[in-house]
Amino acid sequence: MLDHLRRGTLDASGLRVLILDEMDEMLSMGFARELTAILELIPEPGRRQTMCFSATVDGRIRRHAERYMREPQMISLSSDAVGAEAISHTSTWSAGATAPAT
Repeated sequence: MLDHLRRGTLDASGLRVLILDEMDEMLSMGFARELTAILELIPEPGRRQTMCFSATVDGRIRRHAERYMREPQMISLSSDAVGAEAISHTSTWSAGATAPAT
């Protein structure tokens, strides 16, 4: 993506939503400089919504959020089961259907 933005072969002017998943992993793998360059080449925070997802939120992630997001909000889940507890799962079998292999 960065290469295309620099060459001008990708027009990001219409970008309205940016999602950065596993941001902690991107930074720990050494992509901080590339991530910063991309964020500086796309529309400003006031013109886009940015969502960052990360298993951990350390100082590096907070600094990126404060620099490249407008009024960043941090949402923390206390355990892996928080979301799953509120979800009910159901299955419905139709005539002639076979159960999937387990």
